[in-house]
Amino acid sequence: MVGILVLAVVAATTGGVILDVLIGAVPPVHWSSGVVGESLGLPSTVTTLAGVVICLRVRPGSLYRGWQLPRVTTPKSADPDPRSR
Repeated sequence: MVGILVLAVVAATTGGVILDVLIGAVPPVHWSSGVVGESLGLPSTVTTLAGVVICLRVRPGSLYRGWQLPRVTTPKSADPDPRSR
């Protein structure tokens, strides 16, 4: 199941990149109007450093507070191979 999910994500991402390259489109992520630093008139160095600082502060804070993402659990009674019936 995980392999299928990875394959789907890779195929979708690669397909999107190839499409952007072939038609010469700039992805919306790179539009200057959508970037907070640009809209506030800040230089890219300041916004880059702010992003680094935020990431380096959030990660230790999450470890200290014990934050975790939810885990996927499967019921114990479920048959791992549905084709075996």
